[in-house]
Amino acid sequence: MALSKSFLCDVCGKTRGEANKWFIATVNRDESTYISQSFHSATREEIESADFHLCGAGCASKKYSEFLDKATQ
Repeated sequence: MALSKSFLCDVCGKTRGEANKWFIATVNRDESTYISQSFHSATREEIESADFHLCGAGCASKKYSEFLDKATQ
């Protein structure tokens, strides 16, 4: 899927390349968050409207950890 814009990882700032295994995350109305899917299985609309773009499992884990920390405060 060719995307019309480039994406930066919301954790480390890395620019997405074609071979990267990126994930998207969404924040719900109740401020709960989930890592929803990989770029490869998401639609263009889901990718472009996602709240967070994450460059791989490491950054996805860091972002999820942040949400867990917020939930326990």
